[in-house]
Amino acid sequence: MEITACPKCGSKYIYQATLGSGLPSGYTSNYVCKECGYKGMPFIFDNEAEYKKFIIANQKEKLK
Repeated sequence: MEITACPKCGSKYIYQATLGSGLPSGYTSNYVCKECGYKGMPFIFDNEAEYKKFIIANQKEKLK
């Protein structure tokens, strides 16, 4: 099961942009995160375990 996530905040609420979100649609690199507003390519994880590793590493980085 693939998991698509925001590389900035780790949210799974990232979707392909539309004209209403301020980016032209139809390009695979135009994604928007509903949580933090990131615009760009998402991270795609092969499984939940890899996604959780990313979340833990991301949290540790924020604590520094």
